[in-house]
Amino acid sequence: GELVSEVFYDGSLATGRGTSWHDTSLLPTQLRHEVCWVDTSPLGRSAFESASPDRIDCWNDAEAGVVMGVLRALLQNQGLVRALKEGLQPGDPIVGIICMYSKQREVLNQLKSEARWIPAELRRLVKIDTVDSYQGKENRIVILSTVRNNAQQNPGFLRSPNSINVAMSRAMERLVVVGAAPMWKGKNEGTPLGQVLKKIESLCAADRATIAKAQEFRL
Repeated sequence: GELVSEVFYDGSLATGRGTSWHDTSLLPTQLRHEVCWVDTSPLGRSAFESASPDRIDCWNDAEAGVVMGVLRALLQNQGLVRALKEGLQPGDPIVGIICMYSKQREVLNQLKSEARWIPAELRRLVKIDTVDSYQGKENRIVILSTVRNNAQQNPGFLRSPNSINVAMSRAMERLVVVGAAPMWKGKNEGTPLGQVLKKIESLCAADRATIAKAQEFRL
């Protein structure tokens, strides 16, 4: 809430809830704080985006693998799964994966369907959708796949504050942003994601957020 308020509303929004009720010992170490940025830049050029010939759609295979690694780290703890399901309607998703591009949704849905480590009863508890489809929705844990990572630092439509605002404000308990941190520095520092990264870095300095390396979550 603080992140969204400061980045998108000049600090005018107040958080209307207390500390998370979850037992943080159930979470992977990197996700003990409410916000975590998983940096894919240490993977080098393999973490660059791919694009359709018309440059309209983008996807990022390496980043998708990291997203699935984060998901596996969450779902392998049955105690955490039970805690996340508490208070929800049967079948309600506990983890939402938000994709900034529809092609990335296709890539992640394919990886999800091929992931034998996801028990059948948990598949319906993981929702994968685009940011445009997430308006008005929320999940206990949200993993955001930013997709964009290129040598030209071209942010595409991710310069849109509305889309980034929606993506950042869908998480009830934990927000995990997966993307290349250097992409959102320098000339992109002033973009919405650049401002989000700067805020997460300040929270990290105060031991209130985490910046992890992608290798910590690769399958």
